[in-house]
Amino acid sequence: MNTDNEKKTKLGLKDIIYRNTFILFISFIAAVVIWFSLAMNNTEERPLTITDVPITFEMSQDAQNDGIKIFYKSYETADVSISGLNIANITENDLSVKATLAPNSTKLAGNTLEKAELTLEYSKKEGKKYTDFTINSVSPTTVTVYYDKVKTASYDIEDTITYNAAANCYVSKPMLSNTNVVIEGPESSINKIGRV
Repeated sequence: MNTDNEKKTKLGLKDIIYRNTFILFISFIAAVVIWFSLAMNNTEERPLTITDVPITFEMSQDAQNDGIKIFYKSYETADVSISGLNIANITENDLSVKATLAPNSTKLAGNTLEKAELTLEYSKKEGKKYTDFTINSVSPTTVTVYYDKVKTASYDIEDTITYNAAANCYVSKPMLSNTNVVIEGPESSINKIGRV
């Protein structure tokens, strides 16, 4: 009688091991554990790209003193590739990308916007929580800007409205709500305005 129970126990354990569902379950659990351990520990091999990092545009002191302003930028944001341990929490707020406009001469032609190609500089922001990573590259590497001196001009609005009235009608002269307009913009564009 005792030998029948032993045979049933041995057969039960043997049946569990040889069933495909048991092996499938164990294989799935092992695969998930291995995948998580590799994903958490092996980020050095797989860089992460942080998109839409704002580009800060700076100007040399001479350019600031002469009233130069950037009026067009080919890019406002950049993509930064980083690598390191535990980089999943890095955001665009942890990175700094800047371009500095330092023209050779602040004497501008005055008839067109000036063009410059600026190289982007990148770094980690100081005082941030996550600093254990390496910056690999930035894209784009350069940005095109158009700049000029800022000019403000005031123009009188010329009343050139023409009208015809029917013989039985009276039409008074049009009254403008403003007789003067102030325009601010690139000096090269403001100089081309003849009248308003």
